[in-house]
Amino acid sequence: MRIIVFGTGAFFINRKDILSKEEIIVFIDNDKNKWNKKIDNIPVVSPDRIKEFSYDKLIVMSRKKEEIKSQLMSDFGIDETLILDFEKYCECSAKNKELCEVVMHYKKNHFYFSKNKTKILIITYALNYNGGSLAAFYAALALKEKGFDTVIVAGKANKCLVNEITNKGVAVFIQDLIDYCTWEQISWIEQFDYIIVNTLQLGRIIKELIYRKSVMWWIHESRVEYEYLDKGIIESTDNMNIETYVVSDVALRTFFQYFNKINANILHYGIPDKAFGITQFNISGKTVFAVIGGFAFIKAQDIYLKAITQLTQEERDKSEFWLIGACPPENQYGISVMKQAETIPEVKWFGELNREDIEKVYKSIDVVVVPSRQETMSIVMTEAFMYGKVGIASNAIGMADYIEDEENGLIFANESSNDLSKKMSWVLNNKSKLSTMSKKARQIYEKYFTLEVFGDRLKTIISDLDERKVNDTYE
Repeated sequence: MRIIVFGTGAFFINRKDILSKEEIIVFIDNDKNKWNKKIDNIPVVSPDRIKEFSYDKLIVMSRKKEEIKSQLMSDFGIDETLILDFEKYCECSAKNKELCEVVMHYKKNHFYFSKNKTKILIITYALNYNGGSLAAFYAALALKEKGFDTVIVAGKANKCLVNEITNKGVAVFIQDLIDYCTWEQISWIEQFDYIIVNTLQLGRIIKELIYRKSVMWWIHESRVEYEYLDKGIIESTDNMNIETYVVSDVALRTFFQYFNKINANILHYGIPDKAFGITQFNISGKTVFAVIGGFAFIKAQDIYLKAITQLTQEERDKSEFWLIGACPPENQYGISVMKQAETIPEVKWFGELNREDIEKVYKSIDVVVVPSRQETMSIVMTEAFMYGKVGIASNAIGMADYIEDEENGLIFANESSNDLSKKMSWVLNNKSKLSTMSKKARQIYEKYFTLEVFGDRLKTIISDLDERKVNDTYE
């Protein structure tokens, strides 16, 4: 199919692989700074040039889909039947899939189960090195350690992470557009006893599962993702009796702002113990501060950089400030952060690292900073506590609930570079207190976030689901 894509921002960048089978003849964008440039050797042009091209469908890749659709129809006279927003495109693509194609794909990835074990499927939107994906991975590990057969299914995946997961003995299956498939296309799910639907974005698949299987919905997202979610998903799922969990108090408060009828409880994730109970905190030389995560406005790397400039020159000379994370060339926020970083000699950018390299680099980090504007938990901060690192967190993240300021970590006011700078200064001027702080940070991990604790909680939830299923059978 010959298509025009309207929108080349973050929404498109995060989903463009789904369009890989289509012939994109041109990109359209309202941002004049992108005109006359190319993406994958395909030109980006202004909207008023649409009528120069012959195409089958125009796909809107933007959060502002209704505004753009109105613009196309009223300003350029585009027939409504030619316009598809991304969700409609995915629905049509999934419906057009041949059932045999899906079944063959499944047979190539057959699962071999123990007859005596409970079988659990974790469905996640994508497998990459973000918090939601890693939480799904660690849930599978925790369940495996508790004696369950566990499989992860995703719509797309990073090959490195898939290799890491399968090397741990957890099966992975990739089903294209799984969240848009009908039950007939995913009927292989019938062999599982329980389903964990991981992340808010997968809410649409629940209607295909809820009356056939025992389902638990596990939500990680912050407010911004609710704002961008198709309102129809919220309306439809709010009327279903779904066993729902969120990852923190912050996530719970956000959930109840959008859902009125579903109840929800808190289920923290757990992470593997890579420190093996050992915390070695001894700063010799410069103090290394680090922010870990892909460049994004919500991650607030700009606040971190501004805070650095507010330290004294003497404090900066005693320190190194690391940025670790991906910054794709299309990322306008990332580009502005990189320009800002280039003006600060003490800042080093390491790019995106795989999990193995991240684990190595943690040994050289003294202080992990999470400056996020919004974040329901923060696997990065949990990892920092696991390694016994000093953590500095924005009070807008879920992990802030576990931090006592200047006792087991430090808290600064969200979006206040001045307050963050003061906390960094406190670290540099109170080094005698950091070893004790390190041990107390490790204690947070041991009490709340080990795989053992996580696995016990999941086992209890599954037992409760089992009891509900039995009761439903006899009612």
